This record gives sequence, structure tokens and C-alpha cells, in this order.
Amino acid sequence: MLIVEINDKVSHQTYNRIVIGTAPGGVVVIWLDGGLKRVEIGRYQAKEVYVDKLKFQPVKDPNESQQEFLDSYYELVVSDTIRKKIEKEGIPFGLWDSYREKYNWRYSFSFLKKDKEKFVSITFFNGEFNILYADELDKKLFRTMALPIRSNFTFENYNCEVEFNEKEIFDAFKTLSTKHPDKNIEIEVRPAFMYKTTTFTVKCEGEEIPLEKTEVKMWKNHHD
Repeated sequence: MLIVEINDKVSHQTYNRIVIGTAPGGVVVIWLDGGLKRVEIGRYQAKEVYVDKLKFQPVKDPNESQQEFLDSYYELVVSDTIRKKIEKEGIPFGLWDSYREKYNWRYSFSFLKKDKEKFVSITFFNGEFNILYADELDKKLFRTMALPIRSNFTFENYNCEVEFNEKEIFDAFKTLSTKHPDKNIEIEVRPAFMYKTTTFTVKCEGEEIPLEKTEVKMWKNHHD
């Protein structure tokens, strides 16, 4: 069961979809999705098997070899940029499992003038998604979560949409969690003067690492 807030009223709903994701190396991850929340329920390891392409190919071409079929499909679904990166660096096996690492962290807010965070939506690197409404944010709880790839913040009069730099945010959390084992970590959200931008800083026990490569978009709410 998941809890959502509609028109300032809390509603209990059930998950209605199962989402399956795969990654190179046979990684299979399953999520439950409810539209406004997605949670991981399992990670599995597939075993490599041989399947003749003629058994599943929609348009049969017996003159095309198995390898030719695989090569043509690879070129079709993988972009030139990614193919060139793989040719140079290889397939980063294990990368997707690193996205699943979780830390005890929370967003904290620092405003220049009185304001209020109404809700925050968080898309995590591990494929999960969640929305925290004002009543949850007011509790200021640290939660065991994967790192955020992007978030949307809704304040009283402004919206903020951000996308974090993967290397920067992972390096920051690894550095602080290594120096301060088992300690809670904050990502401070600080809207600038006149809401021209918002800055983000990872903090733990007095040590701070700014997330300077974060992409930020700001816009004013349209009130009725």
C-alpha cells in the first residue's frame, strides 16, 4: 500500500504495476509502481542461455546468421555515443548495482526569507521514485534511500527542478560516509535571492561538499 496526497487529503492506494528492468551482465531488477511511488522489491541474476533467433524473430530471415542479427539489433538500439564509449571503455559491469547503494540522508532547506516546502518528488538512481508531502517533510526524518538523480521542489511561490551530476554526488556521499561512518547526511537546499537559482550542498558533522555541477531550473508558480 502507498500513501498519496490529493487536494491536501491523504489517500491510501495500492500499487498497480510491476516494472522489470535489465542491465548488462544479466542483472534483473523488479519494482512495484503506483504512479506516484515506485519501490524496488528484488534484484536477481540471470544466467546466459542460447536461444535461436528464428524462435522469436517476428520476420524470419534464415539467411541471416545469429551474430549478424545481434550486431544489427545492437546498432539499432544503442546510440552512436554509447557504442563509442563502450568501444573505448568497455561495458561497466557492476555500475547498475552501485546505483542501489543506500545512505541515511534527507533534504534540509535554508531560505533567505520565510517560505515553505509544499512537496518534493525524488527520482533515485536505483529506479525508485517517491513524493514527500509537507507533513512528511516537517518530520525532518533521515531515511535510508538510494541517491537522487533528479528532484522537483515546490515552494509557496516557486518551483525548482534539478538534475544531479552522477560522479559529483556519488563522490560526495562516498567521501563523507567514509570519513563519518554510520552518520546521517544532509543535502542542503538553498534558494538564492529572488529565487534566481538554488544551490545544493552535501553536509555531515560540519563538513560540507557543494554540488556545483547540478543543473537547476526555476520558475514561478501560477496561482489561481
